[in-house]
Amino acid sequence: GRRARSDAKASGGGLASLLGADAITEINSFVPARIAGGANVQAGPNGDDALQIIAKSRNNGESVADGESGGLVSIGSSSARATIRNNTQALTGDASSENPTVLGAGGLIRVESGSDYRENTSSTGWGGGLLGVGGSEATSEVLNPYTRARLGNNTFIEYQGQALEVRATDSADLYSYAQQRIIGAITINEVRATSRIAGGQTLAEIGAGSQIEAKTVLVSARETFVIVRANSNAEVPASFAGDNKSYATVDVNLTPQVHIFGP
Repeated sequence: GRRARSDAKASGGGLASLLGADAITEINSFVPARIAGGANVQAGPNGDDALQIIAKSRNNGESVADGESGGLVSIGSSSARATIRNNTQALTGDASSENPTVLGAGGLIRVESGSDYRENTSSTGWGGGLLGVGGSEATSEVLNPYTRARLGNNTFIEYQGQALEVRATDSADLYSYAQQRIIGAITINEVRATSRIAGGQTLAEIGAGSQIEAKTVLVSARETFVIVRANSNAEVPASFAGDNKSYATVDVNLTPQVHIFGP
């Protein structure tokens, strides 16, 4: 698996203090497992002989930002963001009817693709002064994740096998925490925490023109578990005038689908 972390910290003071701390983590992952179209692949003939095509990825992103400022005029902000983009595929390539892909095994034939996403972002800040302006933003995001298990067009499964499985699975655990504390005669404070999975696709497919003979056939696309959380906290303990806002947003868009195409 992949793990990436970023940390940023800024602090200061004086008559006027303008500070910012930004922590950014980005992970781009591509994990393929593939048998070319038109290949002939045979495992052993016994019941415990298996043919497996497996692609799995695990990505863990962390970002931590901490900003502190003080002075007659205090302007401070902090931002933490973790972004994962992932493409995981286990498949056989498309073939022609004249030259099909042939797979055989005495036991299990499995095509499996799995993706796991973990993100934790934390953005915290403190500021104080006659005029206090603060902002804190934490974002955990997985953008356009793509997980696919596929038997390509014109794949033939020879009948010596016990079972055929085509599986695609996703799991995710995302958390974002944003906190900002401002003290001043006049304060402006805005805090945002966002956790999201956008444009996700989880696909298990059998292509057109395929011929399958097996005792059991399983084609499955599913989310094993998805936990997405956001926590935002804006604090102004004392102020004569100002504005204090806190936002927490969670958005999940994952689409598990099974496709079995016709002739």
